[in-house]
Amino acid sequence: MANSKHKFYAVGILWMLTACQETTLQKAQQLEKEIFAIHDSVMPKMGEIVSKRKFIEEAIKNDSLKVATDSLQALLKTVIKADKDMMNWMHEYKSPNMKSDTALEYLNRQYDNIQQVKKQILEQLH
Repeated sequence: MANSKHKFYAVGILWMLTACQETTLQKAQQLEKEIFAIHDSVMPKMGEIVSKRKFIEEAIKNDSLKVATDSLQALLKTVIKADKDMMNWMHEYKSPNMKSDTALEYLNRQYDNIQQVKKQILEQLH
């Protein structure tokens, strides 16, 4: 009787561990989908960022009186940073092993990072 009781507990514990792993896996997979949904919503705006950059660079070049050069240079820096941050995020992102203990932690950081990139890009286009 005691032996079957131990088997019952062992099966119960194993089942709980498996259920927790599946839940973590599902959370990680869902979070990665959200990350790429954010990326995919902002990526089409990168063309506008490049156009704005070229426009500002041309304005700086044509500012013969140097009236607005400082403010244009500051604006150009923020546009370039938004562009670079998106490119860096895309190059640095690595899909984690979804079953690893650190997947959710990594994905949460990446979620925050892509949200920040999105914010920067949208700010430059308003």
